[in-house]
Amino acid sequence: MKHVILSHAWEFGAEPFPAYRVNLVYGRNKQDREFLPVKDVTPITGEKDSVPTLPDEKFRVIKTREKGTILVVSGEDITPRCLLFVGCEGDFRGGVSVVAEATTGTILKQASAGNACQSSTEVIILMEVGQTVAFHTSGRYSNEVRLYTWDGSQVMRTDFTISEWQARQVVAAPPEDAEVL
Repeated sequence: MKHVILSHAWEFGAEPFPAYRVNLVYGRNKQDREFLPVKDVTPITGEKDSVPTLPDEKFRVIKTREKGTILVVSGEDITPRCLLFVGCEGDFRGGVSVVAEATTGTILKQASAGNACQSSTEVIILMEVGQTVAFHTSGRYSNEVRLYTWDGSQVMRTDFTISEWQARQVVAAPPEDAEVL
């Protein structure tokens, strides 16, 4: 399994226990926090400004039987899957949301917060090859969909205007009265 972080909102910290944490704050009472605990795995730091990443194929994602806690632990996972940390911000006076019908990966954690002028959504998603996560972002200056696709070696980002996205959806779904051959 690979680990890819495309967002600077997630930070790794060891106190009070090792975990990746996000803390979205937009004014008073408009905040959301989320974390993913990490046990017995030491993240590695690459470049100066990068968030520490988990070593490829040296970690597993599990769900505990007792409490159902999602946890990253040491162990070998040589599958071509990806543990992706990604997010999106809404435009000025707009919003952002995950497009559920276009998201085929398994969202493990999600945090969202915003106020009248700004907003943000962050997710941790487990993706098989070919799976996607999509965000709709809108506001005064934009109305678009960002689609992230895991191809087995890297995460590809494709941006669509809302009209391109809607046209794509019409082509992808056959009309209800169409004859199936």
